[in-house]
Amino acid sequence: EETAAISSVDTSLLLSDEDDIANVTFSESASLNLSTGTFTTSNQSITLSSETKSDGSIYYTIDTASVSSGVKVTLTGSLEKGSVEIVPKKESDIQIALADAHITSGNYAALTVSKVARTFLTLTGSNSLTDGRTYGTGYSKAEGTDYYSASYTGSTEDAELTQKWAEGDDTKATLYTKGSLLISGSGSLTVSENYKHGIYSKDYIRIFSGNVSVENGGRSAIRSANGFILTDGTVTINGTATNAQHPNDNSRGIIVEGSEDSGAGKGYIYISGGTVNIKSTGKAISAKWELEEDAETETTDDDPNPVVMICGGTVNVTTTDVVIDSDMNPQTISYYDADGVLVSETSSCSPEGIEGKTGVIISGGTVSVQSTDDALNASLDENGFVNIFGGNIYLYATSADAIDSNGDINISGGNIVALAPMGSEDGFDCDGGLSFTGGNAVGLSGSTHAYASEQNTSCTQTTFVIESSYAASAGNTIVIKDADGSTVFAFTIPQNINSYGIITISSSSLQKGKTYTVYKASQISGGENFYGLYTSMPSVTDASSTGSITTSSEKSVYTLGEFNSFGGGPGAPDRNAFENGSGRPFGGTPPSDRGPRR
Repeated sequence: EETAAISSVDTSLLLSDEDDIANVTFSESASLNLSTGTFTTSNQSITLSSETKSDGSIYYTIDTASVSSGVKVTLTGSLEKGSVEIVPKKESDIQIALADAHITSGNYAALTVSKVARTFLTLTGSNSLTDGRTYGTGYSKAEGTDYYSASYTGSTEDAELTQKWAEGDDTKATLYTKGSLLISGSGSLTVSENYKHGIYSKDYIRIFSGNVSVENGGRSAIRSANGFILTDGTVTINGTATNAQHPNDNSRGIIVEGSEDSGAGKGYIYISGGTVNIKSTGKAISAKWELEEDAETETTDDDPNPVVMICGGTVNVTTTDVVIDSDMNPQTISYYDADGVLVSETSSCSPEGIEGKTGVIISGGTVSVQSTDDALNASLDENGFVNIFGGNIYLYATSADAIDSNGDINISGGNIVALAPMGSEDGFDCDGGLSFTGGNAVGLSGSTHAYASEQNTSCTQTTFVIESSYAASAGNTIVIKDADGSTVFAFTIPQNINSYGIITISSSSLQKGKTYTVYKASQISGGENFYGLYTSMPSVTDASSTGSITTSSEKSVYTLGEFNSFGGGPGAPDRNAFENGSGRPFGGTPPSDRGPRR
């Protein structure tokens, strides 16, 4: 299957006013007090059944399948060891109102919607769902069905050997819905799990309001097949399982899988408001469908669009695990997965901050990423892209690149600080073209790879690439002044960066046909800055000049010092084209001496 990048997302596929609960009517209702088991309903066709499972847990089933109209189910009280399954009419609307409700499950998911229905989850007060299942266990309704232990002597047809079997179910999340999951309300929900995923939708997840927290000791905190949308509200994720504890399967943040079955053009992550706070050991935010590897059909018409798009809100990400690059040093390992099944495969750990397999688009909001692997990553060969039109963006990769695109990087707006001070890593790393047409950006690289070279024709905004010896050291400030002595650019090198190779600077304040002097400044005062990048200039009281650059109308990229020049690319995409879905990024010439890709 040939691959082609889609350089925008079709928001109409997943964003609809009909998904706002204010526009939906629920004419029937039921309520269950989890503490007492008291059940009331407006319609006798809505039924409650309960069963005590072999693990001692109480399993409640609320069946609304015979009711055609929308049903609101309210849960209150506490269930110390049990589960709730809601069985709606297929393709209907179901509201689950959590009102100070708390469920701790046994060997089953805490809350399940078991038929494809649009699920509206509303939050009032403080609510919690805690999964009693543990990683490395094969749960099934009977041994020999799905899973069996080594001591089992019965029939094992179509079942897998697990290191530990238990009666229960292997539903993949603490909160699981077969249809879309739409969250709103003034309250909070805390999900805690140490098994697979915290929240999972077999369709898409959209959060309108409310506070959602996931304590994730399993695989993914929030995961869906077709998409994740944050309109408002707060999402807080804490992932604790390391790669050493769960090899190749450490705790991730927000993951969208993508699906050819139902997700043509979907599979993306779209954040337009609200707040996301993620601390994870694995990938924090990922639209993960591999166009090159996951395609199962010959046509591209059913392909998902694995893009992360941020146009508002606040996103704070930290990843912590050790990077294991399967390309540089491939090693086969054996380990037990979440179901306790022995797996042998190549060892890998990629704790990237924000990953869109096809691309990452940022046009607004505030983004802060501190990661061990790439902070922003687009891995689709040649056609991948990172496009930044606006926003305030801080990226710090301790063991990899700040921005890594296997295709192009296009920056036309925003304030961008991209730091990658380690070894051969880069602030801006691309196999295609690096284009600056607007914005204020600084990229600090451990390497001396100048992706913006003097031959670069895709940059229209004046860009300087400066060797570190001409710039500034840790805690000091690189200052650029014009011929009148006015400061037009300033960036303070972080205190913890003791060495680096080059610094790439692009700013709308750097004009053509001017002469600029570069200074190392140890004393500055005043001004306003975003992670050291000054948005209003400081006063400089102690500085020494290191060199000068004279610009002209003939080119946009200028260098000071000695390093490897890699840049290229025939041009940059048009912002309007990206917004209406018709734009495509452009390719370029990759560097010839690059090492293996991440």
